Amino acid sequence: MYISGNWQRGIGKIDQYVRIKDELRYHCYFRQVNLLEVENIVKQKFDVIICKNAFIYFEKSTVRKIVKSLENKIFNTGYLITGVSESLSSIGINLRSIGPSVYQYASGRSKSEYIEALNDKPKPTQSSPLRVLVVDDSPSIVKLLTKIFKEDPGFDLVGTAQNGLEAEAFLRTHKVDVMTLDIHMPEMNGVEYLKKNFSPTHPKVIVVSSASREDLQFSKKMMTYGASDFVEKPTLSNFKNVANEIKSKLITSFVNNDKVTNDSVHKDFENSL
Repeated sequence: MYISGNWQRGIGKIDQYVRIKDELRYHCYFRQVNLLEVENIVKQKFDVIICKNAFIYFEKSTVRKIVKSLENKIFNTGYLITGVSESLSSIGINLRSIGPSVYQYASGRSKSEYIEALNDKPKPTQSSPLRVLVVDDSPSIVKLLTKIFKEDPGFDLVGTAQNGLEAEAFLRTHKVDVMTLDIHMPEMNGVEYLKKNFSPTHPKVIVVSSASREDLQFSKKMMTYGASDFVEKPTLSNFKNVANEIKSKLITSFVNNDKVTNDSVHKDFENSL
């Protein structure tokens, strides 16, 4: 839902390409510079500085000088990203490793401080528990999803269905705010269900399926038919993280109840590639 409406699609031979719309792009500033001249040329600060596969061509002393000069060009919540083979741990500058090839200067917020700041921000809320319908033909997945919603007072699991046909019948007689929907089910699968039934008044849908390449392709198709997002099916090993992701995406899809705007086609785009 955050992507929809913000991209311009190519047409013809480049119909698989997109570019971001100007009204968003104009809020971002991009610049390429000579790394050895950063200190003297660049005056503003950045949120992200990307130096992928650049430091491998410099001596260690030069890399240290460049990285030190970049510290004054990045915000305290910003990140420095390098190539996967370019470790900065031995150059004598106090950097935090946030993830593979992702660093933050010691003068910036730590990862825990940044996460804490994010958690302090107001979160989407709803006045009453969200009524949830779970649609999946796997008893084990239904059991896990049931556990997710039963343990959270912000959700009310009003029913389950084993396929699209049962979901259709359930929605005729029950009020539902959001639903999780599997892809591969007997009689009527998830793609067929959304193509037939989704409308602006339909409950918000989060696809919950496996992360196989085939399922990811089907998930993209389901989102063209109205689904808001995709989440990988939970397992016992990742239950807590996936549970939080599912609940967060259901709340977000419900709170942001705006009509999805289709991506536009930019006529000049066809000639720009």
